[in-house]
Amino acid sequence: MEELTAGIIGFILRLIVFYNLGKVIVKHAIEDLKKEGKI
Repeated sequence: MEELTAGIIGFILRLIVFYNLGKVIVKHAIEDLKKEGKI
């Protein structure tokens, strides 16, 4: 039971990290496109 809980917590933490990384990458990509005048 403890292993399952630890696995779920680890999975959620990884989801949060990947979500935040994704947001940062998208933000930078949009800023780069704006600089180039594509948007």
